[in-house]
Amino acid sequence: MPLPRPLISIIALAVAGGAATLLMGVLYIEKPSDIPIDADRALDAEVTRFIEQASYQKTVNFAGIVAATEDTRLAFEIPGTLVSLSLRVGDEAPLGKVVAQLDTRSMIANQTAVAARLQQEKAQVELASLQFQRIQDLFSKGAVSQGQFDEARLGLDSAKAAANALQAELSAIAVALSKSSLELPFDATVNTRHASVGDVVAAGSPIYDITSTEGREAIIGVPAKVASQFATGQATTVYINEQAIPGRILGISNKLDLRTRTQTLRISLPDNSTATPGQVAILHHELNIQDAGGWLPMAALTEGGRGLWTTLVARTNQDGKTITERAVLEIIDFSDDRVYVRGSLKNGDKVIASGTHRLVPGMAINPVETAQ
Repeated sequence: MPLPRPLISIIALAVAGGAATLLMGVLYIEKPSDIPIDADRALDAEVTRFIEQASYQKTVNFAGIVAATEDTRLAFEIPGTLVSLSLRVGDEAPLGKVVAQLDTRSMIANQTAVAARLQQEKAQVELASLQFQRIQDLFSKGAVSQGQFDEARLGLDSAKAAANALQAELSAIAVALSKSSLELPFDATVNTRHASVGDVVAAGSPIYDITSTEGREAIIGVPAKVASQFATGQATTVYINEQAIPGRILGISNKLDLRTRTQTLRISLPDNSTATPGQVAILHHELNIQDAGGWLPMAALTEGGRGLWTTLVARTNQDGKTITERAVLEIIDFSDDRVYVRGSLKNGDKVIASGTHRLVPGMAINPVETAQ
């Protein structure tokens, strides 16, 4: 029995719609990722020669600080009350200038009292001496006993000892009075003032932090292997605020620092330098490292697996065409935009210098050598 015409029209539309849907699905199928390499289509590629070498030079930087030749904290050796402070932060003063003073009134009063007792004791010594002389004369004539003679002799010795004790006490007071004035041990600049007039300070309490006005040094720690390449008196250059400053090795410590495991270089700086204590000083030093390999531009490398890297090398195949071939590398060191590597490369190999993202192993290329 023939189908009604309306039903035939519906079926025809459904078939047509299905065909259109199928066609659209075909059009939207994702393009396969594995595209056959066209080995006949050669791309221009920059190449650089891999030059193998037994060692390489590397400039390393060691940081330290600028220090003053003299840098100390001034304090009194005795306690007391501050009655004067003559300097403030930034002031400069010459060697020997009195920059702080303690109250000495009690010491002066004590000094006067001890001096008076000493005069009294000296009179006792003179009296005991006269008595001993008389007893000695009488003893020689047998007029006094041995006990009286010994008593007079020991009395004189006792008086002399008491006088000597007072003299020592008087000398100690004089020393204390001299220590009540704080003097600069060298031409100095004040960096910090820790006390004020009227403060009661203990012995050893800091009053000023000072540094010498002249004489600057760079103190830089370097590994023992590097320290052995320097010698006392050797000229060198340090960099402070990117400014090159000539210097000379003054000394090299012969002991490793327990924290940094380095030895200290002490480098003199010229008196006319503007280096300020505490600034960072950098020493550039060229090392000769005995390790075989060669330099390549950073752009020539692609990250591989397990800590290795790869690069592409230009090789000639059996058909005489130049194609790319993968080489596995290990990075030994870096320097700016170059890397020092070793691996499956041979001396003189032409390595793709850049644009490796456009190439895959086996692709035909037209190598263009770049300047080394």
